[in-house]
Order: sequence, then C-alpha cells, then structure tokens
Amino acid sequence: MKFELMLTGRIPSSNKKLNLDLAKRIRRQVDDQMKTLWEANPLSGFQKWRANKEYNENTWEGAAVFDKKDRKFVALINDRLLLAARISFHFYDPEGGLDIKSHIVDVDNRLKVLLDLLRVPDDLKQVPEDIDTNYCLLSDDKLVWGVSVERHRLLAPINSENHFTRLVVEVVPAKMAMGNISLFGVEAH
Repeated sequence: MKFELMLTGRIPSSNKKLNLDLAKRIRRQVDDQMKTLWEANPLSGFQKWRANKEYNENTWEGAAVFDKKDRKFVALINDRLLLAARISFHFYDPEGGLDIKSHIVDVDNRLKVLLDLLRVPDDLKQVPEDIDTNYCLLSDDKLVWGVSVERHRLLAPINSENHFTRLVVEVVPAKMAMGNISLFGVEAH
C-alpha cells in the first residue's frame, strides 16, 4: 500500500525540546489525513482494526488502537498488524536544494522531529486537546525500515505557506499474514 501525507509549515531542525505548538500543528495535519485514509479503500475494509475494543490477537479487532493514559491513538503501522514502512521525505522550501548554507539544511534533525511527530507520542501535551482519538502513522518509529530525503525549491508559496513537506509512505509487511496481505501492491488515493 502506498499513499502520501502533505504537511504545511516549516519543520525546524532543532535539538532543543520540541515546541508544543509545532507538535500540535503537525499532529493535527497527520490526524486529519490518516482519518481520511482509514475511510478510503483499502483501509475502509479493515474497520475492525480501529474498533474501540480491547485488542484480540485472533481476530485483530482493535489491533491499530493504543491506549495511553486517558487518550486513544490509532496507528496504522504497528507490530500487531505486522506492518512496517518506507518513507520518502520531500522538503519544499524557498531555498530548496540550491543553498547549502541555508538554515534549513540540517536534514537529520528535521527527520528526527518528523519521525517523533508521526508516532504515538510519549508526551500527551503534544496532542491537541480537542482530539479524543489521535490518528498517527506509526506506533513506534522503529517500524520505519527505509528513509529517503529530497530537498526541492518552492517557487511560490502554497496557501501563503513558504514551507511544505510531502511524505510518500510505502507500507511493507514485517511479516506476511492472512490479515494484512490485501494491503500490498495497492495505492490509496
């Protein structure tokens, strides 16, 4: 299964403590898109995975749902579903690939920030208060098996944003099973 996530706004390359406003902004964008993905084919046929029930390893009911304190998280890529991911990150910035002295060149730290925000959080303060069930890409970033990065020059702002990130996510089997086999070789649009 292959799909894309689009994020607007600058992703900082920071070794400092994560800015909560940034975390909430990115988590909201991912949440909105992942909810939509769960409503489309092929995931619409797997609603039991995100059923608000206790996880059943025989039926995989509730397999994508993770509880953390009083919050629920739905993560497509997780150990229970035997899924992993390869992600291509495309950073679109005014400087793009043209200026190696740019303040946004610190790609490794930008990736760390994004990977942390794509997974079920350790710190619940990162999740917007009005989201009861937060949809994430990953239960844990250890399930990312491959990463590629490209920087592009953004020639004009998109909806008044000068920074844009496109993630191309390929869902891959950590182990093939009857429950997940129908996801492979499918593109979700």
